[in-house]
Amino acid sequence: MKKQLHVIFKGEVQGVGFRATCRRIAHRLNLTGFARNLPGGDVELLAQGEKAAIVEMLRELSSTFTITENEESYSDISKDYDGFFIL
Repeated sequence: MKKQLHVIFKGEVQGVGFRATCRRIAHRLNLTGFARNLPGGDVELLAQGEKAAIVEMLRELSSTFTITENEESYSDISKDYDGFFIL
């Protein structure tokens, strides 16, 4: 079943290739959505697809970058994206 994850990452996530890595992982795992920088140094991620793929994306990101905290919530898909975008 497809789900949607919305998460705010805190830590060393801006200026280190975090959003580009999100996009590479999303393409490989067939996920859609977006990643964007927020004021204050956080990154917002919205990922849509199979929950196992989303969990794998989170695992890869947390093993590659210094993430001090993330606020995540899963929900049903509210708007379909036709790719993964860096905003």
